[in-house]
Amino acid sequence: MGRGISDLQKRILSIVYKRRQGRDFVKEGREWHDIVASNRLLQGFPSRVHHDIRHPEIITKLYDWPPSYKKGQYVRPSEGASVKDWGQNWNRDVIGLAEYNRKTAAYYRAVSRLKARGLPTDHRPGLWITDEGMRVAEALAGTPVA
Repeated sequence: MGRGISDLQKRILSIVYKRRQGRDFVKEGREWHDIVASNRLLQGFPSRVHHDIRHPEIITKLYDWPPSYKKGQYVRPSEGASVKDWGQNWNRDVIGLAEYNRKTAAYYRAVSRLKARGLPTDHRPGLWITDEGMRVAEALAGTPVA
């Protein structure tokens, strides 16, 4: 692990860091409490595991691939499209199978290396930035570290 952080790893860490900065944990806690209170099947379950951002959202921010087909054309996130929570988001034929495979493999390798450094952790469909990840992201952004 003597190598530095790659540009892709920096971008991923920055995306997760920015998402964390925009979270309101008190509001999320109230919303979860309301969901549990209204659903008998969830009562007794501990607070759900949170992730800061899901993998498809990160990939969308990195590559701007068109996940949506609207009005006869594919729409990119930069044009207002959003990714689905579950299921297939991108048409590999539109992106190109070779590009899709190359970039998603690079993404998951970069995430694996960041996790090996202890900067994010995996929470099923997404990433949770660790305290060390916060410090590194702040240092990369040039913001003061608390």
